[in-house]
Amino acid sequence: FVGGEFWNKSEEELVEIGRQELDKIGIVKAADIVDGMVMKTSEAYPVYDANYQEHLSAVLDYLEQFSNLQLMGRNGMHRYNNMDIAMLSAWEAVDKIFACENMDSKVTAATSKAREKRNMKLRRQRGVRSASR
Repeated sequence: FVGGEFWNKSEEELVEIGRQELDKIGIVKAADIVDGMVMKTSEAYPVYDANYQEHLSAVLDYLEQFSNLQLMGRNGMHRYNNMDIAMLSAWEAVDKIFACENMDSKVTAATSKAREKRNMKLRRQRGVRSASR
């Protein structure tokens, strides 16, 4: 929470915590991480207005130039999806990282019926229940 102990940590402290956590869970060795950054936002929710798709497309078009950028979760996908979709996007990003693949930053497909069917299959495979059931 804003103003809390964790919020008040310096960027250096937070990057170090991230490095240690990634090492601890076996994603990457802390020594292999060369840099990091912190962006604190007190209230960051997607805003849907009449020009939402146009603005989102501009952002995603820009982000496509970064082949090593993995978008995930509500803030990364710029959508207020349910938690199942947010977590599945994180799993997909991790799968892509381990497979050394680039992710398509065009997340507009994230809500398509085909994507939802695929996500339902992943939920069943991973034993994740939908919160809406």
